[in-house]
Amino acid sequence: MHPLLAGIMRNNVTDAQSLLCDIQDYYTDGDNGLVSMSKLLRMKNINKPDNRIHVLLLGDSSSGKSSFVNFYCSDPDSATPYEHILETGVRSTTQTLTFVEKAEKRGTLDADSSMQHSQTARDLVNAVGDPRLRRYVVTELVPSNARCFDNIIFADTPGMLLSNAEQPFDVHRTLHWLADEWSDLILCFLSFDANSHTLDLVGELCSTPAGQSKTHFLLNRVDQVHDDYDHISLVVQTTQNLAKVLPHRFNILTTFVPQLATKPRTHNSMPLVERIVSDTVSIHAQRCLRRFEKDIDKLNGAVDVALDWHSLSTIRRSKMRVLYLLFTSTILGVLIVSGLLLGSNRYPGLPTYLTKTLGVVIGFPPVRVWGSLASIATVALAGLIGSYLLTPKVSKHRASVLEEAGAQLDELAAIAAEMRHQFVTDKKRREAEALLDSSEGI
Repeated sequence: MHPLLAGIMRNNVTDAQSLLCDIQDYYTDGDNGLVSMSKLLRMKNINKPDNRIHVLLLGDSSSGKSSFVNFYCSDPDSATPYEHILETGVRSTTQTLTFVEKAEKRGTLDADSSMQHSQTARDLVNAVGDPRLRRYVVTELVPSNARCFDNIIFADTPGMLLSNAEQPFDVHRTLHWLADEWSDLILCFLSFDANSHTLDLVGELCSTPAGQSKTHFLLNRVDQVHDDYDHISLVVQTTQNLAKVLPHRFNILTTFVPQLATKPRTHNSMPLVERIVSDTVSIHAQRCLRRFEKDIDKLNGAVDVALDWHSLSTIRRSKMRVLYLLFTSTILGVLIVSGLLLGSNRYPGLPTYLTKTLGVVIGFPPVRVWGSLASIATVALAGLIGSYLLTPKVSKHRASVLEEAGAQLDELAAIAAEMRHQFVTDKKRREAEALLDSSEGI
């Protein structure tokens, strides 16, 4: 049995994070992992998937993006449910890009360190194709196990939406790549005084079909609104402003960080935002599981092809050995008989006759023919015996390795099916529990 099969049956995958972690293990499990099997089969397109989703945070400076990251990366059950991980309340005047990702220790990677140690930063610079961008990428390392942060990379864009800022690199192309190619989820934080330039740029980034499905608008810090009338007026005004740049339907969630609110007077949709993030992680887990199943099928097909080729080549080599043995035996028999006849005293006139006859045909005495052909035949026979003794052992070893890999892939296919079954069952259970909780609350 595959060494990880017992673990999956024992631990019982119950959420998307566990599923993503297990899939990573199945790709990198030494000689039993899919990556090692792909190298054995000389396949270059089998790589472990990224187990993290990419969340792009858009909005003006001081719109609440850093406060949201601090809130999300803080453990709600700890003594300090809100930690000041990122600096807040500072209006940025520079166009920088900040990645926030999980690490063992808290730290900040400057531009040079980010390019050396962060694959995300390198992918961004290579995709945008602007070498100037490498000087404006910063990575914040956060040792947090809160919520789904293990499987999330945040990208904050302070100052990149400023209309009057000097552009030291291709900001437009950078934002488009982040929104279109990189991000799995876009959270757009709207401030009370969002200017027209910000709305136009947000509308441009989120107007594509892909952008529409993954973009959510957050009217943040609504706890600072004095009463319900101001709250309604603010929502209506923001909706009208967005409707000018977005032709499709959209929803605006009113949010605030509960730990920072003094006297909240309005409904807070932050739990819904958390659910949106966790649902995106679940969707990514299903996508990785589907890729896991496809990679198993690819490797299984490659194993079958390799075994078929090995079987066919073994048959061909066997036939060639038989023919080669017959040919060599015939030559050796003729040479041995000729040698015996030439050296026999029973037929004294035979050597003279053969010498004259064969000498005319081949141009030199048959004794030399016997000596040279005997040497060639001896070497050929030795090579044949060596290849016959050594080659089958190597072929049988590779065949056994391929058969073992095929058996492991069959077990992995069973694991993938079990994962999908458990994941779907658990998802239905959570939906039923949520429906029950909502019905009890009515």
